[in-house]
Amino acid sequence: MNISKLSNALGALVKDDTKWLTISDSFKLCVGRLSVESQVYNSRMSDWVSKNKQVDQEFFNNIYAYVINEDTVSFISDVLVIDWDLTDDDGKKVKFTSKGIKEILEHPSLGVPICTRVLQFAMLGENFNAKWEDKIVKNS
Repeated sequence: MNISKLSNALGALVKDDTKWLTISDSFKLCVGRLSVESQVYNSRMSDWVSKNKQVDQEFFNNIYAYVINEDTVSFISDVLVIDWDLTDDDGKKVKFTSKGIKEILEHPSLGVPICTRVLQFAMLGENFNAKWEDKIVKNS
């Protein structure tokens, strides 16, 4: 059997671990796929759990219900947001820092809509579809 010729049957299973989410023309976030199938997610989640409280079912219920609180902001900033492409009003690139993303996500008027968009994006597997040729054919 030639796996490389099964793109129509199996292509939907081929995913990237990260993709860029456009917030505006001058603000894009590199977001990790919220899935245990993602090595990036598993690694970052493991690191986050080791530094934080025990994660229980209520925590995940809040994530999937888009409840934005201190725990979900921490999860989004430390686990899901990998990097950013951010340009200030003077046209200068702003360096990504965990403190910087938390500051934006905790902002009273900006935080909730951005957090919600990141969660929606990270949960939708279709956002992370990869090219069959890049993931399967080259590795066959």
